Amino acid sequence: MNDARIGALAIGGAMLALGAVAAAPAASPAPASAGSGTGLCTADEVPLFSCAIGARTVSVCGGGAANNAHAQYRYGTPAKVELSSPRQGPNALVFARAAYSGGGELQFSFANGAYRYVVYSRTIRTGFGAGGNKPVFEDGLFVTRGGKLVSDKRCTGRSTAKGDAEAYLHAGEIIYPD
Repeated sequence: MNDARIGALAIGGAMLALGAVAAAPAASPAPASAGSGTGLCTADEVPLFSCAIGARTVSVCGGGAANNAHAQYRYGTPAKVELSSPRQGPNALVFARAAYSGGGELQFSFANGAYRYVVYSRTIRTGFGAGGNKPVFEDGLFVTRGGKLVSDKRCTGRSTAKGDAEAYLHAGEIIYPD
């Protein structure tokens, strides 16, 4: 169901509102403009990942230091964050990495009830013959419900990735939807 909105899903003709897991903190400074390369991250956060998905942006932003380090997923526009992950707790954002022959994948994910949101960036080797490696780069966001894929949105612009996920997040496992 590629046409489903990430904030609301059409299931059986009815719209299912997924709602915000955690609203953007009221006391936080406003996100920088989407054109600034920081996506929905504030000036005091490190953009771990950010890309445009149509008119919206998906960003993973790291903040704090040492024992107070955290990261948060945000989806929406600079004017309105539609969905964000909790900064702490059992459903907080985690990251995972996998190495592939000639490539690899990085994921950031969190759960919201029966739904799991997964931001991904992968490089896949496609050429194994005399022509050499012809990598394919894929970045985007997919959503699963009960392990089944319900939405997969690709980044429509270049993604940016900075920072070190390990400094802000606990490691999890790569998620492959059914």
